Amino acid sequence: MKYLITERQLKLIKEESENDQYAGIMRIPYYMVNDNWEHLQNVINSMGEPPYIIEGDVNLRDYDIETLGSLVGVTGDLNLFYNKVIRDLGDLKFVTGELNLFGCTKLINLGNLEMVGEHLQIQYTKFRRIKDNDGLNEYQLTVGGDFNCNNSDIESLDGLKLVKGDLYLHKTPLSEKTIDVEEIRDIPNLTVEGDIFL
Repeated sequence: MKYLITERQLKLIKEESENDQYAGIMRIPYYMVNDNWEHLQNVINSMGEPPYIIEGDVNLRDYDIETLGSLVGVTGDLNLFYNKVIRDLGDLKFVTGELNLFGCTKLINLGNLEMVGEHLQIQYTKFRRIKDNDGLNEYQLTVGGDFNCNNSDIESLDGLKLVKGDLYLHKTPLSEKTIDVEEIRDIPNLTVEGDIFL
């Protein structure tokens, strides 16, 4: 079967590829592996673990995985709700939908994560900070929706650049040492567009 495209369509495709910082990275629709993480990992391992992006929603709630390995991004939601095994997010840099890390007690930071398009949930985690080294690395996190840190061990927001929704810090060490919301709003290089709940 042949597909015909106009010169204008071809030009748009080329422009999008040139502007996409992830243009050379393999993209895998999750449905093509029957929404099965283990099957996907077998395929990725047989290819030498190249960086890749998953297209679609990914539910890893019931998988015993310690790392996301060479996964760079998810164009959809990523659900790790109450995954008690995961220790790090590997090479993950973006999730265009919601990232749910609720109850991931062995996960201690967000690694190289730069962007969550919708909500980010880290309730009941052992996170003390957003990044390993007090936010001094090149990766700064942007959250396109709400960022819920309630009941986590978060002590520092270093490495967090922007929250477009609300920021929830109830029952955290950070909320216990913060006098009022303005202290959070005064953190250099951090913008919270929504409300802040201590």
